Amino acid sequence: MPIINAWHRLSDPEAIKCISRKAGAYELANKYRTVIYIGHAKGGNLHRRIKDHTRENANDCIRRNAVYFRYMVMRAYATGERALFREYKAKHNNKIPPCNTRDPSLSH
Repeated sequence: MPIINAWHRLSDPEAIKCISRKAGAYELANKYRTVIYIGHAKGGNLHRRIKDHTRENANDCIRRNAVYFRYMVMRAYATGERALFREYKAKHNNKIPPCNTRDPSLSH
């Protein structure tokens, strides 16, 4: 279940403003649009969660490397995140994205 939505720049205030305030899963990418982080919006607010990654106290790896984001709205956000991890790992020699510190695809 890949995310089919287009990539948007994290530095674009209009793109950030338009992010859904619903539950879902998302990917962050570097300047080459290579996925560097996969996450989900716990509590159901993709807008707040993705915007959090642009703040000063964000994960250092993300702050230094994330340029783009894309997301999908879904109620089963944790299931969606696990599916994205499995797909990523299948394409990257069983490795997780470089800015993630845990692998939710191993649970459940």
